Amino acid sequence: MQRCANSKQLVVILRTLWKTVAQPIVEKLQVLELPRNTRIWWCPTSFLCAFPLHAAGMYTKAELDANVPNLFISSYAPTLSALIQARANIQPNPHGVEALVVGCLTDELLAVQPEIAELQALGPFVNTLVGEAATPAPVLAALQQHSHMHFACRAAQRWEPFDSAFQLYDGELQLLEVVQARLPRADFASCSTATGDAGTSDEAIHLAAMQFAGFRSVVGTLWEMADQDGPFVAREFYSHLFRDGTEKADLRTQRSRCMERCARCRRILRVSAVGLILFMWVRSRVKGKKIVCILR
Repeated sequence: MQRCANSKQLVVILRTLWKTVAQPIVEKLQVLELPRNTRIWWCPTSFLCAFPLHAAGMYTKAELDANVPNLFISSYAPTLSALIQARANIQPNPHGVEALVVGCLTDELLAVQPEIAELQALGPFVNTLVGEAATPAPVLAALQQHSHMHFACRAAQRWEPFDSAFQLYDGELQLLEVVQARLPRADFASCSTATGDAGTSDEAIHLAAMQFAGFRSVVGTLWEMADQDGPFVAREFYSHLFRDGTEKADLRTQRSRCMERCARCRRILRVSAVGLILFMWVRSRVKGKKIVCILR
């Protein structure tokens, strides 16, 4: 699916999604007296995977409650069984937080440096592999020593999910290599695989590959985001997640609320609709590992 050219097109899409998909579901949830700001999970299939169900709404002053973000905190699940298994096996990470930031500095990714700076400011638990140091072999080795990973680079999504790859300095790190490494300490990461393309409308294929790699859950983007959004999301997401320190951070339950905080902040700042609907949270089925996806 091509990225929409302007906010007017997006508003048409969001209103159509509200009327045809979200509104009947919301009305049913309200009949069940589901409290406001409750977390809900969407489980779309086929072409619906390419649309921002979590942002569906009318977006008019007269209908403030006629949009999903003002009513619920949305997450996604590729399958119902994946959601059930993931929810049944929530375990704290016994190793604590040790974060690795991988950054590729290119003329096309001008916001990577400030994004990395935002993450380094979180504290001494953040290590970096940036620029020429971010080659496939050292990155793969470092992944096995860290619980949290954040990739500030481009990624290639391909028809064969395990052929998808992080585009690092002087080479690619394929998802298959990550799977084979098994990453015994991995708990949380950031990469680029959530978006679908014309040949793979069901992006759950690629998310399933992430899950098979051992990651428990995914925050991703439906479409490309502007480079300047990277530092903003990194700052708001992680500062809120670790606001009480790494030891007290509730990594099991707060990530979706952190993404909701990012979206609300962007609404307050009056950014375009493109920036409001990109992010989604996906719960996977494999125990012990989590991943946040940020597509560039």
